[in-house]
Amino acid sequence: MPRSLLTRPFGPRTDVRYMTRRELFRSAAWFLRAGCLLALLFGVAYVTGVTRDASASQPLVHGVAFALAVLTGMAFAAALYLDIRGALRSTHFNPAMVWHLDHVARGGERLAIELHDSEIVRAVREGEDLVLHLQAYVHHSAGTPGRDAGTGWIHAAEFRFRDARTATLPQDPSGIVGDGVLRVGELELANLVPLPVPAEGPVRFEAELTNGGTLEIEARAVLVQLLGDGECLEIVCD
Repeated sequence: MPRSLLTRPFGPRTDVRYMTRRELFRSAAWFLRAGCLLALLFGVAYVTGVTRDASASQPLVHGVAFALAVLTGMAFAAALYLDIRGALRSTHFNPAMVWHLDHVARGGERLAIELHDSEIVRAVREGEDLVLHLQAYVHHSAGTPGRDAGTGWIHAAEFRFRDARTATLPQDPSGIVGDGVLRVGELELANLVPLPVPAEGPVRFEAELTNGGTLEIEARAVLVQLLGDGECLEIVCD
């Protein structure tokens, strides 16, 4: 069934900490319109209470007028507050970054590299090791990365293959990963590599690049680590 009246969101957003400048002004306009409507209703109720003769229903009219007056004041105050917050908010404000920092402060999170759409920058031989340098897409989540909600980041990352015995690399190993698998011992990680890697043992890495290149690496072990702080790109829904 399409979005019904029971599931469709109504009204303005009020999670001010995570709202952009435009969203703050949009919600302020909503409260301003609501305040004008409530002021009109208050005027009608007030005039009705003043002009009618005393009767048993008059206390009810006065009560409604009082409630409308309070709601009108609250709506105009909310509109003013949101307008001030919008005027002070930077046009470069990143709500995903703020959400992430708050989330970390509440108790940490789990990370996983999504090989798909990560970019291999270069491959370097360092003694017996083969090191892949990536601009990796990393999912941060309090639950299970890749399945639960969280944030999507770009991190510089390093896959260090210890004692790389065999390696099949294209002449230019750089490119965006279309599909990848990392096998560590008996564990097979298809496109999603948790950090730290939750297994030890012989390693086989396979990746297909969107430019047509393929990589195959076998090694004694692998060390995967993120370099630097990274950049938050988006909020990822579950």
